Amino acid sequence: MAEDQAERLKRLMGASGVSQAKSLPGSNQTRGVGADGTSKPRLSAETFQQPQQSNVRTLYLTDGTGSMWEYITAVKRVIQNVGRQTLDAKRNIEAMVALFDEHQEQGYTSPILTTSGIKKHSDFLQYNEWTTSPAALESQVANLIQTTIGNGTGDEPYECAAKWATDLMIDDRKQNPARVYGVVIFGDSIPHGAPGTSALPCSHGVKADELETLTQVANRVYWVDCSQANSWSPWDQATFEKYTYGLTTPKETSVYLKFADAEPILEAALVGMAKKTESPFAFKDYLASLPPAQAAQVRGLLGNGK
Repeated sequence: MAEDQAERLKRLMGASGVSQAKSLPGSNQTRGVGADGTSKPRLSAETFQQPQQSNVRTLYLTDGTGSMWEYITAVKRVIQNVGRQTLDAKRNIEAMVALFDEHQEQGYTSPILTTSGIKKHSDFLQYNEWTTSPAALESQVANLIQTTIGNGTGDEPYECAAKWATDLMIDDRKQNPARVYGVVIFGDSIPHGAPGTSALPCSHGVKADELETLTQVANRVYWVDCSQANSWSPWDQATFEKYTYGLTTPKETSVYLKFADAEPILEAALVGMAKKTESPFAFKDYLASLPPAQAAQVRGLLGNGK
């Protein structure tokens, strides 16, 4: 029998890992139940009050397929500007940029497979090293590959990208159990095998519920919708929101933003995202630094932003 999402999460992390991953910075919960049935300390607001204990990583995960071509330049600019305002070596706040393309199938060869000098995962994803340097992050962004042609399908390997990110975080937390993760996903399509659509199953056998697993492992996931009016989408105009973000819970840790609507304050919102992931105190201080009207917009975009 195939392993379902809940079984996979429990196997990979153990009961104590699940408790920790779902306990957000600033939670008033201080104890959890470990895999051995004993009481274990959880992260608390006090844990994140001291700057030197931030230990935060932000992963920028971008759909690089052909339909994203109008947005890639803007996405690069946003990531660079947000990185300048959030990365901090003294506080151990890091970021990484990764980009995914379609699987190599139907006679299609991804540019990711034919370009040297970048790290590759399987046949669909390129990634970089974690960095605390804004300049290094800018270099990562500049080296992203934009795919100009596709393999003729509308669904993309969002499920495989989510699984890669989930496994990355789980492996890291084995050595760094207190690590806090924020994930920002820029996209405009849906995963293979998305429920309620005609999307075919993933050729690698990965299930669409990996998106849900991602939100259980990361502290926060932000889904930035780059779909456009009059889109090519074979499903409907709510493709990304309904069939990608819509597969995830809980909504206080899985947040939806529409790029086009939010673009005037998107950078401020994503800086706020990084601050909110860092700690509730950093987020509160950041909002206080903004003009009141902009702070209200950022709070509204990020959801649950009190």
